[in-house]
Amino acid sequence: MPCLNADSSLSKAVDSVLRQEACLELIVIDRSSTSSCVGKLVEWACRDPRLRLYSKPGCGLADALNLGLSLVRGTLISWVNSNDRLLAGSLKRAHHALLSNPEWIMVYGEGEELIPETGLRQRYPTLPPEQNISSFRNHCFICQPTVVFRQTMAVMIGDFDTRFQACVDYDYWLRTFAEFSNRIGYIPHLQARIYLDLVNTSDVDQWRQSTIETITLLSRHFPQPPISLLHNYALRLQASLSGANEPNSQQSLTTLGKNLDQLIAEAKDLISEDALTEFKTTWLLNKASASSQLEAESKTAECQLHQQIPVQLLQALKPQLRIDASGPPAGPHLRLAQAISSHRITFPLLTRNECGTKTANDLHDESESLAKHFSDRPFGVNLVGHAFEMFGIGEDIRMAAKALESANIPFSVIYHPAENGSSCNDRSLEPFINDDPSGGPYAFNLICMAAPIQARWLLRGGVAPLMNRYTIAAWPWETQQWPTAWEPMLQVVDEVWPSSQFTAKALLEPARSQNLPIQVMPMAAEITSQINFSDDEVRRQTRQRFALPQDAVLFGYGFDINSTAIRKNPMAALEAFQLAFPIDTPQSAPPAGVALMIKAFPPSRFNPEWEWLKCRAAEDRRIHIIVGHLDRADILALYGCCDVFVSLHRSEGFGRGIAEALQLGLDVVATDYGGNVDFCSGPMAHPVRYSISPIPAGGYPCGDGHSWAEPDIGHAAELMRAIADKRGNNPMADSEKTKTMTSYRDQFSAQTTGKRYRNRLEAIWQKREQLNQVLQKKHEALAKSCGYNVNK
Repeated sequence: MPCLNADSSLSKAVDSVLRQEACLELIVIDRSSTSSCVGKLVEWACRDPRLRLYSKPGCGLADALNLGLSLVRGTLISWVNSNDRLLAGSLKRAHHALLSNPEWIMVYGEGEELIPETGLRQRYPTLPPEQNISSFRNHCFICQPTVVFRQTMAVMIGDFDTRFQACVDYDYWLRTFAEFSNRIGYIPHLQARIYLDLVNTSDVDQWRQSTIETITLLSRHFPQPPISLLHNYALRLQASLSGANEPNSQQSLTTLGKNLDQLIAEAKDLISEDALTEFKTTWLLNKASASSQLEAESKTAECQLHQQIPVQLLQALKPQLRIDASGPPAGPHLRLAQAISSHRITFPLLTRNECGTKTANDLHDESESLAKHFSDRPFGVNLVGHAFEMFGIGEDIRMAAKALESANIPFSVIYHPAENGSSCNDRSLEPFINDDPSGGPYAFNLICMAAPIQARWLLRGGVAPLMNRYTIAAWPWETQQWPTAWEPMLQVVDEVWPSSQFTAKALLEPARSQNLPIQVMPMAAEITSQINFSDDEVRRQTRQRFALPQDAVLFGYGFDINSTAIRKNPMAALEAFQLAFPIDTPQSAPPAGVALMIKAFPPSRFNPEWEWLKCRAAEDRRIHIIVGHLDRADILALYGCCDVFVSLHRSEGFGRGIAEALQLGLDVVATDYGGNVDFCSGPMAHPVRYSISPIPAGGYPCGDGHSWAEPDIGHAAELMRAIADKRGNNPMADSEKTKTMTSYRDQFSAQTTGKRYRNRLEAIWQKREQLNQVLQKKHEALAKSCGYNVNK
């Protein structure tokens, strides 16, 4: 452990190592720390002879590590910094892995980064060894404190390179992979956590040092270091300058240019001249072209493209095209204009030239659609969404149809493909499909899609389906802040129906700003003929079919890996299960044992978190992962054969799976955060404590700057143990369980939801004569702004 003035973190780092039963010795190399820091180490060494303290004043990190290598007496070596923490059992797991695989020369595992000041935590972007050395070109995918290697590897690889400071570890792992790529192992456990200092994470000089070292390092192993390294540094620097100043103010541009010039001066011999020229041109560092670029940007900015509704819809779909998005300072308006041009065929609504004037070939005659008043259309609902797709939002529109049908409200269905890889196996709404490009026949539209996907629907098909109809948006969303990029979507709806109080909080202020009514409208989550899924014989057959243990208390969870695993947090369910029922100790309750079932849709592409989950599950025969596109009946049967549903999500907009589990008579262990809070109550609901933490940058679409929950895994494990004990020894009385299940079924029934729909729709319909003029005026302005010819 190299050490330099780590007073605040040193004790916890040392303690995390010495608590490892596999630790034979901890060598701390002090690099000129203050006397107080050294004093703490001396005291600790007196208490625990495993700690050996050495001093090498003024040395660099690599020098300290090389001294450590020369002093080790064990055959297995780990390197831990003073801001790192080894997690319980990590060295034991590494020792066991190397003992079981004598051909392995090194192992590493999963890591996590944490900023204590903000609570921000994120998984280190680890990849398995099968990704080979080429994946290092994108980033260092090995988290340094998770590594344990044999002393023989240190002899063969040699010393740490003293020419590096920021990339000492990156260099060492690259050299190891270059020599021994087939002798490196992976441990699918969270092995270590890196505690980041908020001050250091904003150190511009440190960023530049790391970028230069990375370019230098990669140039040794690959023909050409990626130019993206320079762009990423520039974007990060630009973001740091947008705090006190506008990112494109003269002061910010001067500071940006100065830092980038310095970077280029240090990298010029490592990156091709053509790549550097392109980078300099992009970031206004080429004096010969900078003035003309700024002039073109200024001229394009005068066109105010971003003020046009079709363009705002494009920006809602692609937030990176927003004027305030990160990017080279000369380009936000030019980039937007280029994107508009390139998308005109795909999205016909973008029917304007660079300055937004109408072009004859792009005009559409909507006079006929506008001539028909809202009150002239029949009472009923045009449902818009993913009618056939087998995933949550697809189920939203199908359940909305059931609710409307139960309330005797006529409806049609306008299908818009999800294009997310989901299977389209549920064709129950096919008889109701309306293909008329001018929209559905009824007076109301109900949008059952995410807001940016509604933008895509309008960009492709135009705004005709909105004309003189009352459009209601039931947009799903999972944080309590509405994304800024999606605020223009409020211009193309007339009312919003969030499915929970949680989502309503995010929409409240944006809806008020547009004078839009907002009605919390919980969705239907009806399960008809529950006996088909929860009957004892059906449960037995389902467990047999999916090779699940018959006599175990079965915990279950389902999620879509093609959605966002970081929000669904499936690994937390596995962690809580193993914490509640350790794999290496006898199970005390219940006698029949326990098991965990995780249902997932197959990923459409390589997903490291999915690979981690599969590897971890493979270690524990009690954990069963079921992958595939099952129809709704099979999914409900799979949930129904479980005893407990576990959802340690970081956020839910509604929580359909939780609502279904409660109706099936399952105990539910769920994070006490999100839309599920509206209904997770009663004897079968077991809320899990949480803390609020920021969403990692880029971790969730349009979630930068937002927060969500971090569930307490320990509390979840306590609840799971208690439920297993009760299920095994003192189950809920049948009468009480039946009463509770009936209450949930009534709450989520299509009939209950349909009544809410009818009450609200009739209240609007009673005002239809007054709404005629309001909607006519609003939609005429919308059509004009989109280039439609409404004056014919």
